[in-house]
Amino acid sequence: KLGWLRSRFAKYAKGPAERQTLWLGGRELPQDLNGLPLIACGVGPRSLVVVRAAPKPPPPPSPCGVVVCLPTGHKFELPCEGSSTLAWLRDQVCERTGIATKDQHFFSEFRLLTGDASFEQCGLRFGSHVQVVARSRSAAALWPQIDARVASLDARRAATALPQRRSASAAQLARGRPASAEVG
Repeated sequence: KLGWLRSRFAKYAKGPAERQTLWLGGRELPQDLNGLPLIACGVGPRSLVVVRAAPKPPPPPSPCGVVVCLPTGHKFELPCEGSSTLAWLRDQVCERTGIATKDQHFFSEFRLLTGDASFEQCGLRFGSHVQVVARSRSAAALWPQIDARVASLDARRAATALPQRRSASAAQLARGRPASAEVG
């Protein structure tokens, strides 16, 4: 019987019979033929039966996790569904940051996201990044935080920068002597 043949292949492959497909002459032998004799399935002497691993079932749809990037350099992730909308996102950003919903612009992959479209319509999916740009009074209120972050980044860059070597002519100019003047 075909079921016996499947179990033998599963034993040699060290895997469950449900995770394999049997092929004969370019066509799959379905699982519902397992109770039939091999001859009834078309498997005879000197037949070549091909065993393939069955494709893994698709994973269940995972909740969308959109990374929201704020003007201050901070980030947070929002779990959501594909049916979530930009209006819902505006409310979440307002609740977490205080940026008024009317002062928010969203960008993703260099595109301005407008209206009240769903995440699916905007092309947002698990791992997508949404950059929040504040405007008007909300932007003005954020400037001290943004300025502090920029100053912090500048200080970090300066601390890690390699010291620059000055040439001999630069040293002479610093002392008030022209570079072409010879010291005698």
